[in-house]
Amino acid sequence: MTLEQRLERLERQSRWMRRIGAVGLALVAAVFLMGQDKAKELPDLEVRSLKVRDKDWKVRAALEMHGDGGVRLLMRDAKGVERVSLGVSEYGVAGVELADEKGEKWVRLATYPKGAATLTFENRNKASQLYLGIWEDSTMRLSFGRKEKAVLDLWVNDGTPSLDLIASSGKGGIRLVVLDDGSSSVSVSDTEGTVIWQAPKD
Repeated sequence: MTLEQRLERLERQSRWMRRIGAVGLALVAAVFLMGQDKAKELPDLEVRSLKVRDKDWKVRAALEMHGDGGVRLLMRDAKGVERVSLGVSEYGVAGVELADEKGEKWVRLATYPKGAATLTFENRNKASQLYLGIWEDSTMRLSFGRKEKAVLDLWVNDGTPSLDLIASSGKGGIRLVVLDDGSSSVSVSDTEGTVIWQAPKD
């Protein structure tokens, strides 16, 4: 075979390789585009509840409808105890609750439709509570309580701070109020809620 014949043969092989490469590239592009079209056609996942299970088939997380129009996300530990709850009620209240290993809720955070928000900490059996709240009218409250009864209440209402020291029974105590003009007042109430002493006197 002469040199000229060899060159012609190599040129034909080169043309075939280029054609095969072009066809292969076209096929890859077609498959990619078909995949893109199929991805666009995939339907949305629409369910009323969704559960996530661990290797032992225990439900560890659940996204579900709750009540009459609410929705919540629940997360459980390995023993099946509900530890975290995140949801929005049918009334538009959004909240988060955190519980201990026995399922008792220690922390609650909530926001309300008109702009109020509250944060509550409490230990087992609600023996002690710490409460922080703010309302749509800018009223603020910090409260320390025992057995669901406040024993120390700090309020800021319309810019006026007040402090209440309350007996553990929930009745009787001391109130201190500081007014905008810098003046202040102190009053003492008995267990019936009647003011028995105050300064300055009216």
